[in-house]
Order: sequence, then C-alpha cells, then structure tokens
Amino acid sequence: MKPQFPNSPLSAPHVLRDARFAFIYLPLVVLILYSFNRDGVGGFPPQHLTFDWYRQLFADGPIWDSVLNSLIVAAGAVALSLTLGLLAALALDRASFPGKALFRRLVLLPLILPGIITGLSLLMFVVSPAFISACSPFSSATAPPSSPSPPLNFSPAFRRQTALRRRPRSISALHPGKPSGVSRSPT
Repeated sequence: MKPQFPNSPLSAPHVLRDARFAFIYLPLVVLILYSFNRDGVGGFPPQHLTFDWYRQLFADGPIWDSVLNSLIVAAGAVALSLTLGLLAALALDRASFPGKALFRRLVLLPLILPGIITGLSLLMFVVSPAFISACSPFSSATAPPSSPSPPLNFSPAFRRQTALRRRPRSISALHPGKPSGVSRSPT
C-alpha cells in the first residue's frame, strides 16, 4: 500500500534525510555558538556572549604567519600541478611515443588507487571471520565447533543470493523444448 502523501515533509525519506543533515551540521552550529561564549565550553545554553576570542585570534601574529605560509605553499602547489598536468595532458593527447600506455596508466594511478585500496580494505573487513560470525547468526548454528569461520553456504542469505543468481532469465530457459512464445496445450 502506497502512502497517501509520499512528498510530505514527515514521510520516512524526508525524516531520515533531515536527521542525517542534523547529525552532520548541528555540531558545527553548536561549535560556532560556543565560539562567542566568554567561559569556553560550559553548560548549555552559552551565557556571557562576547567577541573576545575573535579579538585574540585577529591580534595573534604567529597564526597569521602560518596562514600566509599555507597560502604560499598552496599557490606553489597549484602552479606546479597545473604546469605538469597540462604538459602531461598535451603529451598524451597530441604526441605518439613509446610507452604512452604506461605513461597514461601512471598519470591515472592517483585517481584509481584510492578506490582500489578502499575496496580491498572493505573486502578484507567483510570477509574476516569476526565480521561473519557477528553478522550471520544462522550460519554459526551449522558450523562445526572447530572451524575458524562459519561456512557461508549454509546461511539463508547466501541461499537466497545464489538462488537469485541461478534464476533463468527467460521462459525458454525453463522449458528448453518449447518455443518462447505463449502456447496452450489442448486439454
């Protein structure tokens, strides 16, 4: 049964979305609010609101020196990256040279590698015996007591997944001798 008001602000997707945004942004709002509190982090709500912390920030010379150093390093990194990236793109697009495929792979490696590392670490986490035994209560009942990890093929979730994978994609695959169209047999 469909909900009567699927676009209502109180429907489940909207409430979940708003809860996620509140979880992410509410601590930032509280932090900004406490930055005006004279006593630092005390009780809630903040009392004695003041701009003293900001006066100290803008009057501190070493902080502004470090900000300037950071901007100089960032500008240099941008200039160097832009120059090298532009030259590499021109070489890959317009020139033909031995080792071009290897050079292309080396240039793309920083874009590809974080996804591969993340995927492999998630795979290692999900396949670990501790995760399997913690998340699969049905498979631990059928596992022998001496096995290091419960067998996955006895869990109901694994059976459903393999059954979906083995399901034929057409009617003709179910009945190989009959044509794929609808046919009625005489009764």
